[in-house]
Amino acid sequence: MTIARLLSALSLCAAVVGAPVHAQEVATLIPDASFPEGLSFLSGIRELPDGRVLVADPIGQVFMRLDMRRGTADTLGRTGRGPKEYIQPDQVFPLPGDSTLLVDLGNARLTVIGPDGSVGRTMPMTQGDPSSGGDFTSIMPRFTDGAGRIYFEPSLLVAPGGAITDSAPVSRFDPASGRIDTVATVKTEERESQNSRQGGGMAMMIRPIPLSPQDDWAVGADGRVAVVRASDYHVDWVGPDGSVTSGSPHDIAAVRIRRPEQEQWLDQEAASGLNFNWNNNNGQIDITYMRGLGRGRPADPSRFEWPDVMPPFRAGRTLVSPAGDAWVERSVAAGSETTIDVFDPAGQHKGSITLRPGHHVVGFGNETVYVTHADEYDLIWLERFRISYNL
Repeated sequence: MTIARLLSALSLCAAVVGAPVHAQEVATLIPDASFPEGLSFLSGIRELPDGRVLVADPIGQVFMRLDMRRGTADTLGRTGRGPKEYIQPDQVFPLPGDSTLLVDLGNARLTVIGPDGSVGRTMPMTQGDPSSGGDFTSIMPRFTDGAGRIYFEPSLLVAPGGAITDSAPVSRFDPASGRIDTVATVKTEERESQNSRQGGGMAMMIRPIPLSPQDDWAVGADGRVAVVRASDYHVDWVGPDGSVTSGSPHDIAAVRIRRPEQEQWLDQEAASGLNFNWNNNNGQIDITYMRGLGRGRPADPSRFEWPDVMPPFRAGRTLVSPAGDAWVERSVAAGSETTIDVFDPAGQHKGSITLRPGHHVVGFGNETVYVTHADEYDLIWLERFRISYNL
């Protein structure tokens, strides 16, 4: 039974008794394996052909290969600034030939991991030479496709004193040719910048305005891009040839922003928000990234301006399944069950999948779904569920 046949039949939503994940009544998500140790941070997984899983924990500064069935882990590489080392390994993405792309935040570089787990070649996350005053682009990967191209938003780089726009390109970088092209344009969250002196130079930090509406997007292995529009909540599919297929708007009830929603957003940003710094020290440009700098800091909602209602969906949580559907995590009230809307390759809404509160889908495997949740100590727990077709 293939995952494509399963997901194409989704229609009505019903609970699965005894499982932490709920699914459409035509499918059951059966608990398959749980990793017995918590992680400090986990935003995605990379399942290998043998069923083992690569994960990166930037807060714990560890890059591991997990055996979910045995509950064991192998640490790959080591921390440091050398050619075979990393600092704050952050995310993992599939590359051709069973290789993997590792985002090394601390060293601001992208590293290729071989099929055997060996640390291979690297390249800087910044393309261009900012020190010479020329144009440069920061590549913070969001997805890769089957050809090994990297998709990202180059929107975090704003020159000191420059304007902060409310839109950004979805860019595609081909490491083989070095070419960067634009495949779509999306509305970003509203942002504000702060300039401050550091040593003999100036530093600028950019932070988002909480819960402002923004588009989201994800990429399938075939290079199709699902762009989820916040204005009327619909999905545009952008093909590799640039063609666009637009789905119908999906009407949902608005969720008011209250104190619990504010605190939840601030807690999540403190634990996992990505900080970007652009430092100019007497003409020497230093670009650094860091994940979760605000962990443990008390949230103070009064320091921010808040919209009246939540955006229709959670930005940064959209995924494209192996069946070619877009899975979009909807915004819900704090403490409510997680709801995932499923849109087909034509952009039409097929149905919804619900998970227990605080549970999130972070990736797919071979007819499996990987789900994380945080405990009261903010440790992240990884579970795998096998999808069983019920008809």
